[in-house]
Amino acid sequence: MSSSTVSAQLLARRMRQMAYVNACCALGITSSVYFNRGGGESQSEGESEHVVEEKTAWCACRLKAASRGVDAVRAMSKEDAAWLNAELASDHAGETGAVYIYRGARSALALRARSSHDAGDDAAAAFCKEHEKTEAHHLKAIERLADGDARTSLIPLWKVAGYMLGFAPTAVFGANGMYATVNHVERFVVDHYESQIARLQDYSLQRSNDDVRALVDVLRECQADEAHHRDDAASRVIVADSSSRSLVDAWGVVVHQGSRAAAEVARHV
Repeated sequence: MSSSTVSAQLLARRMRQMAYVNACCALGITSSVYFNRGGGESQSEGESEHVVEEKTAWCACRLKAASRGVDAVRAMSKEDAAWLNAELASDHAGETGAVYIYRGARSALALRARSSHDAGDDAAAAFCKEHEKTEAHHLKAIERLADGDARTSLIPLWKVAGYMLGFAPTAVFGANGMYATVNHVERFVVDHYESQIARLQDYSLQRSNDDVRALVDVLRECQADEAHHRDDAASRVIVADSSSRSLVDAWGVVVHQGSRAAAEVARHV
């Protein structure tokens, strides 16, 4: 197939997708079609940049509907409004911390590379870069949904905590420490999102509210990404012997309890 034919096909596909995006935004509706990893048509080389642009516009449409879903839940009762504000505040804290976990890990990897006079762990650095980008996307989405009482006021604390959680185990144990940490953090986060999704799904079914369903869709997409991070990290953890396994498991308990405590604090402050 000639390059001109491929280019024409890419252009035609992009025009179809953008027409779909524009229609969605005009109507204020959402869809289950994904133009990124996890769904949609496969991407050929050279398409990914265009797909990201389309997904960004499409996500803006979905977030607008999800924001209306937030308002719809708040309007149900004072109890529902207080619950959702607290949960969004915990998400705001969590996604902020997640971005800084990867920044801390990248700093530790760079420090280890300089001190050992080697090129560093390219795979670990690429892991950080890829997943930090996704977490930054999540943070922007949550910031769009969370306003006023739905935002935590302890952002500086969550930045420092996230940075140190990424930096310390990576500085001491290298990439393996980072992978173990991410695995345990994401296990908590997946369950955390699931509890929110379950309650919101009940709302959407009871009220047949498309906007609340859009809010559920956004949280499900975040959850799916976190599950991917968890599985990716778990597949890279190296456990040499039983003592290493005990250390990893013990660290997992610390991370889980710390994450749970941080989420609870963020719900109230």
